[in-house]
Amino acid sequence: MTTDTWAIIGTMVTIGSIIVALGAIAINQNSQLNTRISDLRGEMNIRFNDLDGDVDNLRTDVQQMGERLRAVEIEFGKVDQRLLTLERAVIPAAEGDD
Repeated sequence: MTTDTWAIIGTMVTIGSIIVALGAIAINQNSQLNTRISDLRGEMNIRFNDLDGDVDNLRTDVQQMGERLRAVEIEFGKVDQRLLTLERAVIPAAEGDD
């Protein structure tokens, strides 16, 4: 074999080695990227679960406030009814109100 043949073979082997090395680097980078994406998904799931819990707590608080407001409305209605009863008993009706 001539020197030119050995040079071509050496060049081909070098190019092949470079391609294999670049492929290995690309595979490694892809693997690291997939790992990071998986980590981010896990973090996002945790955050969404926390947010769901906060929304559930807020919903419960609003429902409790609604229940308390209804109870106040009912009691206010009772007080209003008693006040009307007292007004009718204590304050005589005007003569022209019949």
